[in-house]
Amino acid sequence: MATDGVTGISPRFDRKLASESSITLAVANAHRRGLAITNEADTNLRVKRGSNAALDSYSVLIPPNAYWEMPTFAGRLYTGIVTGIWETGVNTALEANIEEML
Repeated sequence: MATDGVTGISPRFDRKLASESSITLAVANAHRRGLAITNEADTNLRVKRGSNAALDSYSVLIPPNAYWEMPTFAGRLYTGIVTGIWETGVNTALEANIEEML
């Protein structure tokens, strides 16, 4: 995995097909330094810092065609599993773009 040559951060890119069932967007990773998600689908994406995202159990809502970066808390970044679920009626041929910095 290549680094940017300045900070030593290595980006890892992934794409996930939209789903009306909870899916893993990023596995737990103790080396995570950042996480960004772009919702390219046509309905809201509900993201949960934890397992089993649901329409009534989520951490953040990302609207269609929007970008979100995981914030730090007290200078620390969440490194556990990140799951997501799209609202009913999503076109499952559309995706989310996941960028994890290691």
